[in-house]
Amino acid sequence: MIELIVVIAIISILVGIVVFVIDPEGMIDRSNDTKDRTELNQVKTSLELYYNDHDEYPADSGDLEPTYMKQVPSGIDYGVSGDGQDYDAGISIRRSGQVDADSVSKCGTELASGEYMICPD
Repeated sequence: MIELIVVIAIISILVGIVVFVIDPEGMIDRSNDTKDRTELNQVKTSLELYYNDHDEYPADSGDLEPTYMKQVPSGIDYGVSGDGQDYDAGISIRRSGQVDADSVSKCGTELASGEYMICPD
């Protein structure tokens, strides 16, 4: 009986170590952040297509639906300049401290905000 309790205790300790090392919550957050960045890059492509057709960016990201995107992802902060010739769009990153400094410094935060940003090239 004692042997069984010792084996269960050892297995419990090993499982605890594996769960700590794997960090499933962190993996899920990283996965969701990657998905959000990919979706934001798809929005950028749709914005460029819209611009090619209308010679200006849409006043609202919802104007991309349904012609340029089936559905605009939620959680995007989007802003366009008054003349429709510039835009910024950004998302918040779930993992704290994971700001994409390159995209933020390239795009700025005059029209929109986020830890990962897109803007015209």
